[in-house]
Amino acid sequence: MRTQFLKSITKGPRLEFPNFDGNNPGGWIRQSEKFFQMAGTLAEYKVNMARMHIIGKADIWLRRSGLLKKKPSWEQFCTELLHRFSTSSSYDLTDKFNSLQQNSSTVAEYTEQFEELMADVQQENPYISESWFVKCFVNGLRSQLKYQIRPLRPATLTDAYWLAIDIKKGAPQKKQFQQFSSYSKPTTGFPKQAVTPSEKPTEFKAPVVTQRAREQGKCWRCGDHWVHGHKCKQQPVLNVLTGEQPQENPTEQEELEEMDQEEQPQGEEQCMRISLQAMQYDTVNTMSIMISVGGKMARALIDSGSNSTFMNLHFALQTSCRILKDSTRAVTVAGGGNLWSGSYIPTTTFTVGNTEFQQQFRILELPGHDVVLGSDWMAQHSPVSFSYDPRQLTVQHQGQTPVTIPACDTLQATDEIDALELNRKLLSGAPAFAIQLAEDITLQPSKQHATPPEIQEILTYCLEVFQEPTGLPPVRDLDHEIPLKPNSTPPNSRPYRLPHMQRNEMEKQVHQLLQSKIIRESQSPYSSPAILVMKKMDHGDFALIIRNSMQPQSKTSSLYL
Repeated sequence: MRTQFLKSITKGPRLEFPNFDGNNPGGWIRQSEKFFQMAGTLAEYKVNMARMHIIGKADIWLRRSGLLKKKPSWEQFCTELLHRFSTSSSYDLTDKFNSLQQNSSTVAEYTEQFEELMADVQQENPYISESWFVKCFVNGLRSQLKYQIRPLRPATLTDAYWLAIDIKKGAPQKKQFQQFSSYSKPTTGFPKQAVTPSEKPTEFKAPVVTQRAREQGKCWRCGDHWVHGHKCKQQPVLNVLTGEQPQENPTEQEELEEMDQEEQPQGEEQCMRISLQAMQYDTVNTMSIMISVGGKMARALIDSGSNSTFMNLHFALQTSCRILKDSTRAVTVAGGGNLWSGSYIPTTTFTVGNTEFQQQFRILELPGHDVVLGSDWMAQHSPVSFSYDPRQLTVQHQGQTPVTIPACDTLQATDEIDALELNRKLLSGAPAFAIQLAEDITLQPSKQHATPPEIQEILTYCLEVFQEPTGLPPVRDLDHEIPLKPNSTPPNSRPYRLPHMQRNEMEKQVHQLLQSKIIRESQSPYSSPAILVMKKMDHGDFALIIRNSMQPQSKTSSLYL
């Protein structure tokens, strides 16, 4: 390798090594690496060869810094060179790269700027993958381009560039109107004829209506016999000349501003606000009431922190209310953030108890409530008073009659109704709650019953027989076994899903079986699911049934514990 390098320097093609005077260090490093690659320079000679071509203030810095005494590698030498002579820091480069946008430039111009900055970023951060640069490139395009390229997921920067070019070409072009002046005279392709002073232009003379033409049954123009549907031979020709207001060709900057205005939602003249509590669920400090709107029951929050009345989008679609489209308007959320409302329900009637109210609703995404009655509704029915003991709300209906509305979390007196009345209320949209009474199967410790003296005497006499088992039975001449088919595959099934209560009981019984040494931990490839069933016993014990599918020769395939 060393011999090859020396030969390439002495006898190879004449290559000129670039000089470095302190300007454009990144470009000098790239040119130097091209020279090293072409000449086959070894890594140990790169720094010594480069220092021979450092001149001017760069040479003064190199002698002053004492960098050569440390015997740096080529990579370390380049890092120190960039750190000293770069015109901008890495923070400036990162900020410039992240803020790069297409704006009014073309796709080609934006791509050139992006690739120039991308090369500098890659040199400082070689570990960044190309997919990250592709995402940055797409996000910097104009809105009408990037939102069409994102679903296509381009793999390389070149693919993203050509997708942007093709989409730009496929975009509909605006009509260009021909400019003309209202004072310009129309021109024809015929040559003008000189008019001598003696020749005067012929003046237009209206046809003379003679007395004969006015005779009864005659046409006034041609004099022929006139009947219904008569077509006059001298019927006048009417020519209509229409024109359009001259328009100037819109510039590219005006087109961009127009597109941006179409994409951004319009703000409301009077900004709407909504409280942060309206975006959450009810707490003890809030008050909600039940209202009926559009044939559906809704939970409405009384919120003085919202200056408008809103309805949840999902609830509005379930009602029979008419939803109209409107310009998109901003809704400021207390605590920070904006929401957007693009439709509304015109003034409609909703019922609270037996009282009817009328209100207009703005459509908005409300995660915690169906309806939010804001300060605009309370201002229409002022004065408004709140009471938290009992929890109720009092408003003035039509400015005259006070109406007391209980909170929806307040327990009210209930009356017993028959099945027909219940069915009638359900059909009318009344809310209903179903409660199912089930048997309490909570495991309770079995009650200790008094043992008769006769039974107690037998238990004491045969104490060894009635003791709790602490292990497997002794080995006998005939033990239980399950014969398997030869070369059968061991079953291995995942366990069944169990309710939380049965899972605890199963773990408890398995632990007891392990403690009594009736079962033991096994690493066998056989794995069968276990189920827990309740035996028909008064004390409510559970039985653990382990069912396997090991392909036995007999039909009995269950093991009961």
